[in-house]
Amino acid sequence: MRSVSLLELRNLVRSRADIEYDTARHRDASINSEINLAIVELRNALASDGSELYIGRNSWTMDPVRAVDGANYAELPVPSDADRVLGIDFIYNDILMTLESVSLRDRIAFDPSATRQGIPLSWSLIDAETIAIQPVPDAPYEYTIWYHRQYNDMLENDDTFDVLPGFTDWIVWRAVEKIAIRDDLESLKRDARMGMAEAYRSACDSAISRRSKSGHRKDTRGARNRLSSDPIMRWRMR
Repeated sequence: MRSVSLLELRNLVRSRADIEYDTARHRDASINSEINLAIVELRNALASDGSELYIGRNSWTMDPVRAVDGANYAELPVPSDADRVLGIDFIYNDILMTLESVSLRDRIAFDPSATRQGIPLSWSLIDAETIAIQPVPDAPYEYTIWYHRQYNDMLENDDTFDVLPGFTDWIVWRAVEKIAIRDDLESLKRDARMGMAEAYRSACDSAISRRSKSGHRKDTRGARNRLSSDPIMRWRMR
């Protein structure tokens, strides 16, 4: 991982889009916005591919306590630095299990009598700070919440973002592609898309190589959702 500054990224975007001196049509603030959007898309794509670079996790054991008297669920807190909850695992008889994400309607419809307790089956968001676990657990279980960490936009030139080197190119090319689309520059758009695909593939291959040499235990979540070395436009988030 290396820290790359907003100024460095913006200069690279201007250079590759050949707009170094076009500050009237392509203002710094506009390019900054495209860079920040590209970073968010990159984080989402990496999470979908199973990477834990920007994923947080909180683990603890929860007692089987109903949220409120008569409720048909128990509560877990959303981690304070979470932007989006991705999933919840728990340990049952030394086996890692995954809770199913359900809608609010399904949560409300589930066992409305609230008499049932048992092995947890599902989770849903009640609000930005609270997760519902259903049914009410029949024993203390160890839970792990996987979530997207919050990203704060870079605004100042010396603001930095930690990224694997290859993904720096992806961020730059994604911002260049947006410029090419807005200015209807087909050749630049093709170059940007080719650059994005190559940057993503190379960076993923590099990440996989480092992981295989590290000798660290492979996390179960990573085993279920391996980091893809063949994205084939998986980064297309639009």
